[in-house]
Amino acid sequence: VDIGRAVGVPAHMHSLRRTAVGGVRVENCVPLNEITPELVGSILVRPSRALGDIPKVIVSADDIVNLGHGRAVACVAGNAPVVAAISDAEDLIALGCVENGILSPSKVFPPANQSNDATAVS
Repeated sequence: VDIGRAVGVPAHMHSLRRTAVGGVRVENCVPLNEITPELVGSILVRPSRALGDIPKVIVSADDIVNLGHGRAVACVAGNAPVVAAISDAEDLIALGCVENGILSPSKVFPPANQSNDATAVS
């Protein structure tokens, strides 16, 4: 409709279907009604791969610990408003920004093997 208006002719839209978002294309997706418990493990996409064009920075084990506590770390990437910090195993560690060689986390993700349950230490 906006295109028709811009070129000065009447227009209408019958339907609109999104066929891709970032690197995820509709032909690679599975309809919800076809997902079974047995299928889940083979169709899930790693969060680090689902980020599409967001720049990725591989961080060291020490940086993973620091980022996990919300601390900024040194980074060789150029300034960027959004970057994904990932491990060398492609685990998503954090999202943040890089400014003047410092990666500051804005969202930190727990490791996949870490329980979210609080446990008492005696």
